[in-house]
Amino acid sequence: MKKLGCIYVPTLVIFAITSAFPQRDPWFWPFAVNSIWNLAIHQNAQYIAADIAPHARYSVDVNYLLKEDSGDPQVNVYKNTSWGAGRCTNNGFLFSMHFPNYLVVPDARQGSTPNNNLAFLMLNGMVRQNNVLARCNAGGPVYMRSWYKDIDPKGDGVTNSVGQGASGMSSLGGTIRKGELVSDEPIRHALKFTIWADEYFYYQSNKSSCYRWPARACDSYADQSGKYRGINPKLVMGILLAIKPEVSLSSQNIETEPGKKIFAAMQTYGGYIVEDAAWDCWYFITEKGVREEVQNKYGVNLKTGTNDGPLKRDMDKIVKLLHIIDNNSADNIGGGPTDDLDNRLADQAPPFDQATKLKPAAFRRNLSQSAKSQFETYTLKGQRIYLKHNNAYRGAS
Repeated sequence: MKKLGCIYVPTLVIFAITSAFPQRDPWFWPFAVNSIWNLAIHQNAQYIAADIAPHARYSVDVNYLLKEDSGDPQVNVYKNTSWGAGRCTNNGFLFSMHFPNYLVVPDARQGSTPNNNLAFLMLNGMVRQNNVLARCNAGGPVYMRSWYKDIDPKGDGVTNSVGQGASGMSSLGGTIRKGELVSDEPIRHALKFTIWADEYFYYQSNKSSCYRWPARACDSYADQSGKYRGINPKLVMGILLAIKPEVSLSSQNIETEPGKKIFAAMQTYGGYIVEDAAWDCWYFITEKGVREEVQNKYGVNLKTGTNDGPLKRDMDKIVKLLHIIDNNSADNIGGGPTDDLDNRLADQAPPFDQATKLKPAAFRRNLSQSAKSQFETYTLKGQRIYLKHNNAYRGAS
């Protein structure tokens, strides 16, 4: 057996720090160790029932994650103001940037108004986040909203984030990346989702009631009649949802490999609600291309219909298991002291300035034996695979 820099013994894996360990890439594994996106759920997390029912459909909300390449032509980027059709309309010059000539981002149409959130890794190493990206013709100008912000991908993943339009949260953080649902290693960050706000989100008298940290806002229409009709005052934009640690994967009969990945990520890191789906559909927020690679490898379509199918059955079970982490806050991320990196349900991310050596989480008590086995299997498998190659984080973006 190839050891990949590890010594294998029956109950222990010892990792040696060598020059063969790659450093963490801030584009493929962004943000600080103590970012909301990288800190796993803490052992002191307070779980309260979310009472979210299975949605009629599940689908993907695509985020465009692109790296600026000086070899691409430089194009003008203009402000757009339309949510519906007409997104490729010039409402004022914003800036110029190198943009891939081939990429087309279609205009909205009746029944299709995607968020089209974006994160561009600029040549200067900063990441420009925005939303409502459009480009109706290959090689043509690009359009987006005017409120873009540039952030440091080594930062906290919260400050100056504007990518997710409704919540004001990061378009880079939490996005399921290419490779993450089809590789053997676990997802090592919190996820983010879009749910039906009219049915579930709470609103009471003013806008401060409809969101919580790390969200900075809720939808502008939250106070309109028929919108935000939820009855649970805890269920608002920006909540962190998670599955309780004592629930074992095997007890839920999860059928699909993507379902197993999502279950594990939602149990160890959780997921933030960042947008309104505007209808009875639960959206995974993914990088462009994730749906296609899952379909190619597993024959599983991340876009489900109302008819019963294995992924829909999996997601129905996962949604019913979700709880709100009620004590999630800036100094208590994941339900425990932000500076406590050990007493959590998954490994901490390595610092950027050190070789990538994943530090095992100290917290394993209070778990059922099956749940403990699940976490340890994912941890060890993930470390071995990550040390062997970093390609899952360096996938074709």
